[in-house]
Parts: sequence; C-alpha cells; structure tokens
Amino acid sequence: VKRVPDPVAFVAGKKGDAIVSKAEVMTIPGVVPKLENFDFDLKYDVVSFDMSMNLKGVFVTESSGDNRVTANMQKLLKSATTGTKVYFENVKAKGPNGTVPISGVNLKVK
Repeated sequence: VKRVPDPVAFVAGKKGDAIVSKAEVMTIPGVVPKLENFDFDLKYDVVSFDMSMNLKGVFVTESSGDNRVTANMQKLLKSATTGTKVYFENVKAKGPNGTVPISGVNLKVK
C-alpha cells in the first residue's frame, strides 16, 4: 500500500521559490496541483488561493475562489517590475480525501 502524497502547488510551471521573467508573470493562468513521484492518476483541484505582492510600498492581497487568476490579480501581475516578489499562498486543494492546505509558490520577477 502506497500513501498518497500531498499535492504540490505549481505556478507558471514552478514550485516553491522560483525566479520568473516578466513575460511569464503576465501569462500566469492560475495554480495547478500536482502529485509528485506518485504512480497513479489521482486528481486534485485547487479550490482557493491568495496572491500577494508589494505594489509601490503597499502590500496587496487578492483572493481567488478557484484555481484561476482573477481579473484584479492580472492587473497586479501586469504592474510587476524587476525584483517584485509575488506570493501564492493559502492554497487549498480538493481530492478524494477532502480539502487540504498545500504548499504555496513564491516568485521573483527577473
């Protein structure tokens, strides 16, 4: 019997702490949960997450009720400049055993 691992959040194909280009940031569609090193096809769906970033000295947080980046989030992402850090946090994913919190993703724009 193999234990089902917790899903890992991916944003723009990146997990954990990562560096992305401005072009990648502007095309982020949302958060994708993946089961790493697991042999079976088991599906999790992101049901909510928060996106935060520092915008001209003000820390701004927006929330999404699914896996997609909202229109307000897209506006924030378009304003990101080199050195901006974007945090995808409080990610919750629903799977066969219910809804679980999963790791977030921290991106830095290069």
